[in-house]
Amino acid sequence: MPITGLSSSTLKTRFFNILAGGNATDLENFLSQFTSAYDKLVLNSEIFSNPAVMDAVVNSPQLATVFNSTTALNMFFASSVAITQLGRSYNGIQTLAQNAQAMRSAIQSQELLNLISRNPSFRQIFTSSTAIPSKSVPTMTSNTTPEGQALGSSIYSSSNDFYKAFDKNSTTLWEPATPNPSEWVGYMFSVPVFVHTLSYTNIENINLCVVQRSSDGTSWEDILTFSPALRLATPVQLPLPLLVNYYKYYRILTVSTSGYPLIRELDFSGFTQ
Repeated sequence: MPITGLSSSTLKTRFFNILAGGNATDLENFLSQFTSAYDKLVLNSEIFSNPAVMDAVVNSPQLATVFNSTTALNMFFASSVAITQLGRSYNGIQTLAQNAQAMRSAIQSQELLNLISRNPSFRQIFTSSTAIPSKSVPTMTSNTTPEGQALGSSIYSSSNDFYKAFDKNSTTLWEPATPNPSEWVGYMFSVPVFVHTLSYTNIENINLCVVQRSSDGTSWEDILTFSPALRLATPVQLPLPLLVNYYKYYRILTVSTSGYPLIRELDFSGFTQ
């Protein structure tokens, strides 16, 4: 059933009728019939890149059907129009957060992550999703147990080892060998993680630092530069910019200090694949 010869209204009617049925398999079968480059171009133009159509879709319960069809999901996230409409829709973000495949696609779309970041309510819905596995640093009892690895630039003494920043014990702390900028402490996850939040407790003598991530522990990418609230005994939850992809290494790098940097507790939390 090629699109050639179908009117725009007929194509849209068939699309919405299938969506109304709520069956992702029916939608997948419908879309898979359009195989030529021309048919795909028309399908994209009339459906997935049509602002009115996408606005109706993202604000309806049938958005879940789109997310549950592999072809429809891929076409949706390939469309800037669809992503823009989704990034404006409360219903759309709620539906996204309930769908594993859509969440994984969102984590690969910087355009959508930017839109989610601009709306605190949308960000809260997104980062609270239970559709895909969440991950944070476990209670570390050594630099390598129970999993992953606490690491850093240096330690002042064995009682200030790297894992002390991740042991969930506010009476212990990480302290480097020098008060100089560029000292750092971080964690290597056992699996790649899309980190969206940094939590810290009782940071001292750090005026400015930067959160960084890496895929190999050698080349680092800046995520956020910030001035930490000092000497707070209650955890500070710091939302990080939502940046695409999953990484294994995350760290805090000191930029400006007023003495030996002290960090009692750190945590990086996010989603795994």
